[in-house]
Amino acid sequence: MKIHYICRGNVVRSLTAEAYTNSLHIPGVEATFSGTVAEQDRNEQFTIDHRARTVKLLQRHGLNDTIKATIDQVSQGLVDSQDVVVCVNQRAYDEATKIIDLPDTTIIWDVDDIGEGERRAKDGDRTESEEAIFAEVTTHVDRLMGMLGLASSLS
Repeated sequence: MKIHYICRGNVVRSLTAEAYTNSLHIPGVEATFSGTVAEQDRNEQFTIDHRARTVKLLQRHGLNDTIKATIDQVSQGLVDSQDVVVCVNQRAYDEATKIIDLPDTTIIWDVDDIGEGERRAKDGDRTESEEAIFAEVTTHVDRLMGMLGLASSLS
């Protein structure tokens, strides 16, 4: 089963979802991810810095071996080859629908990025927000796996 996660910049939420899903080592499950503004932000220093922080976050949680090195722009080809498509929040969904046709079965989560909704970095320290995002994303992934009737090979 192919699961594709879509966020905006492709550096925190979808990267976390993809790395965590793949870390579960569920036979036949492969996760990928992309972003709605990844192409325009790919070489921006803030994107590079935030991605590096996300890699450290994932490493703190033992997900070293499942981190993909690239930042991918969402495309119709990526989405069309998936069994399940998840947008991390309504904003990502709305942006994606301006770029591509999403399947009617697209799942929309409610995970805000840093700077969205009520989520703000305190005193410029993103660590608390990153940890909250990690917790929300992994909880959503676990629920998704349950909804799909998939079990981790680690349990």
